[in-house]
Amino acid sequence: MVNIFLSHSSSDKLFVRRLAEDLRTNDVKVWIDEAEIQIGDSLIRKIQEGITSADFVGAILSQASVKSRWVQHELENAITREISGSFLKVLPIVIEECEIPAFLSSRKYADFRNENDYPLVLANLLRAMGIKPVLGKSAGEVPREPIQVSGPFEPNFENKLTVEDYFVVILPSTLRWLGTAATDLDKVVGFEIKDQPGAPRYNIELRSPEARVRWGSRGPKPDLIIAIDRGEFEKILAGTFNAREAILGGAIELSGDLKLLKKVGFLLQSFSASGVTS
Repeated sequence: MVNIFLSHSSSDKLFVRRLAEDLRTNDVKVWIDEAEIQIGDSLIRKIQEGITSADFVGAILSQASVKSRWVQHELENAITREISGSFLKVLPIVIEECEIPAFLSSRKYADFRNENDYPLVLANLLRAMGIKPVLGKSAGEVPREPIQVSGPFEPNFENKLTVEDYFVVILPSTLRWLGTAATDLDKVVGFEIKDQPGAPRYNIELRSPEARVRWGSRGPKPDLIIAIDRGEFEKILAGTFNAREAILGGAIELSGDLKLLKKVGFLLQSFSASGVTS
């Protein structure tokens, strides 16, 4: 299991807890101080142990963290280990406008400054850690399986996202963020990739207590089924999708409760940026 140490300021706890939850959902072992340091523990020793055992250090960069002596100490420790030949890699994660430390300024960073980009940037961050969502072999909830990193690994935030990434990483994160706005719909929407024989149907259950994604034929019958060409779905991820043109051109076929489409338009949201800045 891939292990990441999240270096951050206490002022950024809300973001860090959310990110940690999403990373754990994708089978990443996350080290954050509030979970690992107990009363009476040596702060310096526990932090040193956390960094030593990590594959990655996520440097949460904000106005508060770049001024924090603790964060500076953690990052200097991590950079020293990285330079010394350790498999450890430091991943800059920017969450608000701030002055990026000089020793990180030449690196690509995950840009979480725009809340709307969160799901897509999360997916790119996972891929930078060598974790690529894959489909399982049996019907049920969409599974997640990490690719283990066995040697030196250079982060790459520019990998092209796939349809599977959308249903396994991006959409589940979006549904958690929407909360009751999604579950209150009390509907099920099915997606089919119509020009890919044998591809599973993805069912998005917008119901209480928690909206979720399933794949396969199990579960409740969809109220609306959206059959879409794979090429059109890739346009959604690339930010070039036009729903009207796709429907009129036959690239999308709808069946079931067509009125529901207006309420679940966010499922066809077109991403206009990768969420990564150099």
